[in-house]
Amino acid sequence: MVSLCPGSGVLGDDVRRLGALLAALSITFCAAAGAAELDTFTVGAWDGGSYSNDQDGLFTHCAANARYNSELTLVVVVDRQYDWFIGIQNPDWQLNVGEEFPFDLKIDRGRWNTFTATAITPDHIEIQMPNDDDAVNDFRYGSLLAVKSGDFNASFDLDGTARLVAYLAQCVGDYLDYETASAGTRAPPAGATPAPSVQPPAQSASNGEEGASHGVSSGTGFIITASGHVLTNNHVIDGCSDIAVRRNGELPQPAGVLFTDQTNDLALLKIDGTFTDSQIANIRVVPGVKAGEDVAVYGFPLAGTLSDTGNIVGGNISALAGLGSDVRLFQISAPIQPGNSGGPLLDKAGNVIGVVNAKLDELKMAASAGLMPQNVNFAIKASIATNFLDAHGIEYRMPSPEPLADLSAVADAAREFTVFIACQ
Repeated sequence: MVSLCPGSGVLGDDVRRLGALLAALSITFCAAAGAAELDTFTVGAWDGGSYSNDQDGLFTHCAANARYNSELTLVVVVDRQYDWFIGIQNPDWQLNVGEEFPFDLKIDRGRWNTFTATAITPDHIEIQMPNDDDAVNDFRYGSLLAVKSGDFNASFDLDGTARLVAYLAQCVGDYLDYETASAGTRAPPAGATPAPSVQPPAQSASNGEEGASHGVSSGTGFIITASGHVLTNNHVIDGCSDIAVRRNGELPQPAGVLFTDQTNDLALLKIDGTFTDSQIANIRVVPGVKAGEDVAVYGFPLAGTLSDTGNIVGGNISALAGLGSDVRLFQISAPIQPGNSGGPLLDKAGNVIGVVNAKLDELKMAASAGLMPQNVNFAIKASIATNFLDAHGIEYRMPSPEPLADLSAVADAAREFTVFIACQ
């Protein structure tokens, strides 16, 4: 594995695809004072880790590298501000440290763009990339990165980097959430916050569906693509022989299961149809979500008892981590009931920021602790959901920045893309 600190061979070679994550990702390399490794991970062909500053112990960045047959190495780094750089290491280079020179990059059949490369060590350079959606998405969904400077020409296969970038951004988000949730300013020790791979929902939380009779249970989901991909909880459809999905005002239609993630309680379904922009959810990935932020839950709770046209309730983000400081989850105050599972957790602009999945079991808490908790509910963060989608090559829409007028406007928007799911 190539070291992730300058002076030890950080940056890499043929750049692989930097997934679609945030509107602003930037790569920061280890500080001159050095960086301490907090944890390591592997994503496909990439070896990576998370790092803190040796001087103050603060978490600084997550990074990963891949070495190519050409002996070039590619490194992608995401720092705590979600800035991103790409770098190339070439053992044949003999550069002057600090030297700057023009470096041209092109993705697929796009146009060449000239950037400023900086020599970090004699054999590798870093390039700061633009902090905009187009640059990130081009890199995420591209197939081939071409680079040139003077007599140097190279190309790098970008296959599989969507998953990598999602993982790196989630790695950063996990550490930042940890700092906020623990009211601390220092990064956790190694292994304290695993990146996207974490444990199943705690047993003290109840995945609440289900109120089923005659072998039928129900839940909620939401449409994320124009071709009819529907995201929900795995436990909503687990063990089902027949699944039907119904949009408001329409007849139910059969749905097939494409992919599941039991660890993170997610499932991707597919229904027939072509859906317009207003019928597709926008997904907003953390960071940016703050404790205390107003949120709403839209879904189909208590099927057969409450309204079959959908139900919306408001609340806020109570904490940026779930039970046991599980950084995959938000704790929310918005009330949820059986049937809400798999539905969207929405911000004030109607963007999906999470997938509702669990509530604290009041009866178990009353029996074990002698208290009855109120509105202690949980949602899987959107960043975990987008990791799942990226891993399977499913595109999704970026968020709208414009807040809607009020809760009723959020309900109107959610009604278009939220669906009732029946499982038999």
